[in-house]
Amino acid sequence: MTKTFNGFVAYDASLDRIVLSVAGTDPLKLKDWIDDLDFFKSTYPNCEEYGDEPCEVHEGFMATYDCAKDVVRSTIKDYMADFPTATVHVTGHSLGAIAAVFAAMDLTLTQDIPIASVITFGQPRGGDESFAKFLDQTIDEFRLVHYQDPVPHLPPNDLLGKPFFQHPTTEVFYQERDSTGSYKICEGQEDPSCSDQFLVDINLLNHLHYVGFDFISNYLACKL
Repeated sequence: MTKTFNGFVAYDASLDRIVLSVAGTDPLKLKDWIDDLDFFKSTYPNCEEYGDEPCEVHEGFMATYDCAKDVVRSTIKDYMADFPTATVHVTGHSLGAIAAVFAAMDLTLTQDIPIASVITFGQPRGGDESFAKFLDQTIDEFRLVHYQDPVPHLPPNDLLGKPFFQHPTTEVFYQERDSTGSYKICEGQEDPSCSDQFLVDINLLNHLHYVGFDFISNYLACKL
């Protein structure tokens, strides 16, 4: 599991917004990332300090954010000092989606920075049921899932018939292969009428196309 955190912070003057955007997995290495994904958990310290019960999160996903949290904290604070009326928004795709969630949780809980919105694309599950509940109590997140994207099904929701990892609310489920097609707002944390209706699909194209944006072609354009 890579611990690389890639992203940027920017200011949108037209909307008076500070945006933390976290990049996802290299699309050319995505299948290898899925094949190598482990399911190791570790205790999430903020649950015990700020929540009502202990919880566990994916060890590698949390480490991805932990390696960058000092830089993220200081950069966001610098932008807030420069733009004191701006609201703070967080977003990310794939591995960057769950790293963005950990960033939003950290900024809210330990830095007392209000996060106006968290919007993620193709987010894997980040922790157990207790973590999902704690996340719902802490931040407002919209989690976009494109049709049969396999990544939101990982790590699995249950293992050998026992609860394992769990998504938070709120899933925004795009119901067609066309990434700009119709969508529905799903109920609860694991709505069986939304992406949970599908088994894991090895076709990664749904993961690499969101709301009309092609991550592969844009990634290759940036590499040139």
